[in-house]
Amino acid sequence: MGTDRDINRRDLIVRTTGAGVAGALAEAGVAPALAHSSEPPPGFADQKPLRDNWSRQLQEIVDVNAQIRTDAPDIAEPAGRERHRIYCYLLMKVIHRFWNGNKRGPLGQYPLRSLQIDRAQMPAFPRRYRGDMMADVGGIRINWDRYLGHNIACIAVDGNGEIIDFEFNHNDFFRSCAEHAESRMVRRLFSLTNIFDNWKTSFTRCADAQDFDVKPRAASLNDVTLYTSLESCAQCSGVMALAGIKQIIYLQNDFSAYKIGNIMYILANRLNTTDAQGRVMNLPGAPTPSTYRRIAKATSLAGHRRRLR
Repeated sequence: MGTDRDINRRDLIVRTTGAGVAGALAEAGVAPALAHSSEPPPGFADQKPLRDNWSRQLQEIVDVNAQIRTDAPDIAEPAGRERHRIYCYLLMKVIHRFWNGNKRGPLGQYPLRSLQIDRAQMPAFPRRYRGDMMADVGGIRINWDRYLGHNIACIAVDGNGEIIDFEFNHNDFFRSCAEHAESRMVRRLFSLTNIFDNWKTSFTRCADAQDFDVKPRAASLNDVTLYTSLESCAQCSGVMALAGIKQIIYLQNDFSAYKIGNIMYILANRLNTTDAQGRVMNLPGAPTPSTYRRIAKATSLAGHRRRLR
């Protein structure tokens, strides 16, 4: 039920890169009184990021290189790049290890996978599919009926470099377009803050610490870095921003995401919070976005790209 005056997001982004936000809105016929204004309207003018960037072109706002030098100085250091590269390789290995094409679960319908039907099942219906078999299953893990995810995944790493957990995209399995890997990971991280774990997001270093509220929730995940196989969407970027995630490293750009993570990083208000040692920190209002291409340009991801949606 669209009209000729409806805004196409992709066309708007293209026009905005050369004309600025206000100019693109004016061309689209939206709020002409505000589109030509060089000053943000009342309320928006009180927000420093919006006030400072109101008249800038979008192509300038999505460029985060200058700010990253301050918030993620390790990107410029060989040791930092090597550390990120290792975790990115680990993420690709996790995807390869737990890959399963039966993304609707063992009771889904897969017309081209007749050889995977479990013939010995009782009852005969609904048909149960074995999934992708593995030559070396390892440990006690079942060799089939083990859907953990398919193509989009992320791992979380704490400030000490210890791996906390990993998660997959589960849109098909839960019949939901909101079950993205990053948002699922963040929700679990907040549940882990109440567990005495070796990375202790909520605990002081005291052996007898019993107070779960030592650190404010805005600071509980500010040492955590997420590595994900695909650039985060608006939902995941927002969830990670609310969670106070320190940084997001993604392996491949998602051109349908319109660099929303970069825009949020530039335009979000910075936060003053206190860490476990009582030090006041000024944190970005959204995770620092870094692409794997910037970290390891010489690495070929051709094989991995074929598996992305």
